[in-house]
Amino acid sequence: MPFDGADIFEEVRRKISDVKKKIEELEGEKHRNLEIIFNVVKAINSSLILEEVLKIVLDNLISLSKADKGCLFLVNGGESLRCALARNSKGETIDENEISYSKTIVNDVYLSGEPIVIEDVLNYSEFSKKESIVALNLKTIICVPLSIDSEIIGVVYVDSSRVSQINKNEILQLFEILAGHAAIAIRNAKLYEKLSKAYADLQSANEAMIKAERMATRGALASEIAHELSNYLTIISINAKLISRELAKFSIDEKLNNSVNSLLSGINKMKYFIRGLLDSAEMKPNKKLTDINSVIVETIQFIQPLSRYSNVKFVEELDPELPFVNVDPFQLQQLLINLYKNAADARSDATIITRTYFDREFNQVQIRVADNGPGIPAEVREKLFSINLTTKPEGHGYGLMICKKIIENHNGKIELISEVGMGTEFIISIPVE
Repeated sequence: MPFDGADIFEEVRRKISDVKKKIEELEGEKHRNLEIIFNVVKAINSSLILEEVLKIVLDNLISLSKADKGCLFLVNGGESLRCALARNSKGETIDENEISYSKTIVNDVYLSGEPIVIEDVLNYSEFSKKESIVALNLKTIICVPLSIDSEIIGVVYVDSSRVSQINKNEILQLFEILAGHAAIAIRNAKLYEKLSKAYADLQSANEAMIKAERMATRGALASEIAHELSNYLTIISINAKLISRELAKFSIDEKLNNSVNSLLSGINKMKYFIRGLLDSAEMKPNKKLTDINSVIVETIQFIQPLSRYSNVKFVEELDPELPFVNVDPFQLQQLLINLYKNAADARSDATIITRTYFDREFNQVQIRVADNGPGIPAEVREKLFSINLTTKPEGHGYGLMICKKIIENHNGKIELISEVGMGTEFIISIPVE
């Protein structure tokens, strides 16, 4: 048979072309995979919602590995894992109670911290006879730990009932890159969840605080109204009794006498109602031995995150030898919040200094709250603790009156030092009983 050089050359050229095409396909796939990873990393780092992060990670890992389904497990306290999300190749979420996977593989990866990549389970004798793998008819399995700073926070797992055409080393590298970024994004999302919850709790606490202040204000207002009503009723009652006596002398009109008696009965009922109103407005303290320094620190920590105090600087100069005092800690906290709120409203970037001091000579504890605000004019200082006095357009004028009532409930006193342009200082003295 004659040697045909042209045919051989054409065969070699065709093989070279096929190899070149294959290399281009591989390079193209590698480029696409890297592009997917770039987009995934960008997406997960732009979201702080845990559920969104988990979906992005799992969907792309399923796509990269050409798997049928996947699960993302997170550490659920202690050393147990929980299925945080399960998805299929169609991008549908699978109920965690309905998902089937190799628990053996997941536990091995979690405990060892080493990834497992099985292209075809028949080629791995140590896995081919595992009950869960045989029962589920699994062929391809990839499982990689999610770790940050040597701490495993979870495991990502994908599988397929058919042999997936994957390059073991390449897919493992892609999974580990993505798993590393995913672990960081998951941790950040969890921190964001905790922060959001803490903020929500703070908002709830703030609303409760405002509600408590309003209730206290209503109580103070109720007290004032009750006193006024009581005074008027006393006058009406005296006049009604005088009328009754006069009628007894000069009239035997039964209808008229009944009307007066009905009037006196109504007055007595109103007095009884007013006594109940006064009792509810007393703000009676629930005293117990209290560390005043701790109440101050906790109050400042409680209110500092609120927007009102975002530019306020709090300074604490607390006497470490301050004795425990028999006070109502909640009423004391309410008093401090009122003073801090007034200081912050007067100057948004105020410096508020809280000092405590044990006056051994008079056996009393002093709390001093000073600010560098605009100060209070003399004509306002004289009426500062009176009802209905406010210097703010939206103010109700009961805050400092409540403060005075709280201190009186503790047999103490509240004093004021202030000068226009020089700031304000409130001095609270409470006896050590």
